[in-house]
This record gives sequence, structure tokens and C-alpha cells, in this order.
Amino acid sequence: MSKNASDTLTVDKPCGLMEFLIEKNPGKSRTKIKAILAKRIVAVDGKVTTKFDYPLEAGQKVSIGTFKNIQVEAGVKILYEDTWLLVVNKPAGLLSVSNPTEKDETVMAFLLDYVRKNNLKAGIYAVHRLDQFTSGIMMFAKTEEVQGILRDAWKEYVDERCYYAIVEGYPMPEEGTFVSWLTENSQYKVYSTRQSEEAKKAITHYKVIQKNKNFALVEVKLDTGRKNQIRVQFSDAGHPLTGDRKYGARTDPFKRLMLHAFSLSFTHPITKKRLSFDTGIPRKFRELFEN
Repeated sequence: MSKNASDTLTVDKPCGLMEFLIEKNPGKSRTKIKAILAKRIVAVDGKVTTKFDYPLEAGQKVSIGTFKNIQVEAGVKILYEDTWLLVVNKPAGLLSVSNPTEKDETVMAFLLDYVRKNNLKAGIYAVHRLDQFTSGIMMFAKTEEVQGILRDAWKEYVDERCYYAIVEGYPMPEEGTFVSWLTENSQYKVYSTRQSEEAKKAITHYKVIQKNKNFALVEVKLDTGRKNQIRVQFSDAGHPLTGDRKYGARTDPFKRLMLHAFSLSFTHPITKKRLSFDTGIPRKFRELFEN
């Protein structure tokens, strides 16, 4: 479809949706355009439609959601964009959102610059976060309405979040589940504690994928999304994440926290279509297990 960053087209005269899409995309057959409509990624003035004969009026906006691989700034890559959402791959070392000491060098700030190149009134709204030194897949809302929907019913829409981690030593058993209660001290360090009203329950499933004499590559799936959950639970088990000095790591071969959010699957809050994203194992993670 359109290769413009916004993937939004303006109707210049009254016509049917099929006629409009064929005119704007002469290389696409009617069959291919019907298939695109069936995927529920076409919207008129923000409302999803699958009807090829949907009547259009001059001035209306037709948006087409697209899978992409666009680099914005500082290594941030856009994986998917539509009228309501952006899905990105965040590099390690970059803040997800601003904090009291950093406002500009964040994923959210870079995405705001990106969307405002086409619309000065456009916005970006956080629905979850990754730690500064964790890399991987993140989702942002493009409207406050969608942000509210996702924040209020996160578990209803997001059904899978998976990470790759490299830990010191290797966990035994090689597949299992951590269940603990987490709280945070005045120095913003999360730690395990007894069950209480203040503590939050954290559930993490893991499976060792590869190992050598010093490290293990572990696939991690979250049932809960507590701050520093993976880092604290592996540290408690005696296998801190490589590069995680805050939680007891003794090694740091790549000068970064070896934690990557590689998979995110969710139901789109507006179109109700299921979307899945998977980056695979980062090259740096594989290097420790080569030869």
C-alpha cells in the first residue's frame, strides 16, 4: 500500500472505498485489496471497515495499518504502525519515557518527533515500559482513548510477553516457574519479601535454551509485569543476569544488561485483530554460545 510514513490518504472526491484504493495503489488487484480489507487494517476517519463499497466523501481520511522496519532515531525501529498504535524495537541504554533528569533522549520523545512530521497535533502515549538497559519490543498508543483502553484492561488484550536473558551459571531445573512477592525500597531497588498488602505477586516461567560452562541463554515468559521482576527473581535463584551489577552480576562481557523483550502478542484494542511480533535472538546473545 502507500509507502508514506503515516499511511493515511485524503479522499479528494466522492467515491467507493474500492475505487479509491485502486486509484491510489494501481499495482494492486481487486483481489489483493479485498484481502487487505479482510485483515481489518483499513479505517475511514478512524473507524475500521471491511466493506469494499464503503461510500467516501471528499476530505475523509483513509488509514492503512502496515508492518514496517523504519529506523527513527538512536536505533529505535518501528515494526508496525496504524491509526491507533506504534510497535517498536528499543535498543538497550535508551529510556522508554522521560524522567526528572532526561526529557529528550527517550523512545517516546523520538516517536513524538516522528508522528509530528506529518501532524503537529499528533500525540504518543505510553502503555507500558521497558527498563532503560533492556532492549526489545514495545507498544505505544497514538490516542489517549487507546492508552486508556490498554491500561485499564492490559491482561485482556496482551496475551504473551517473552524475553531472552543470559544468566550466570545455569538454573536447575532447566525449566520452571518463579513465584515471589516484590517491593521497592527508598533507593528504588526492588527485592523479594513476604506476602503483604504492599508487596506485589510476580510470576515468571523460564526455560534454558542453550548453555556453556559459564552462562545460560534462557527464554522467559511473564504472567505478571512487575518492575525488575526477571532481574530480581534470577538473582534470588543465584543466577543474576549477565551485566546486571545492580542485582549481583559478576560478569559483563558486552557492557550491557543481557535482557531482550523478543516477543509481544496482543489483540488490537480497536480492530480486534490479533497481532504478533518476534525479533528472534539478538546476535550478541548468540555470540556467547558460538564455538
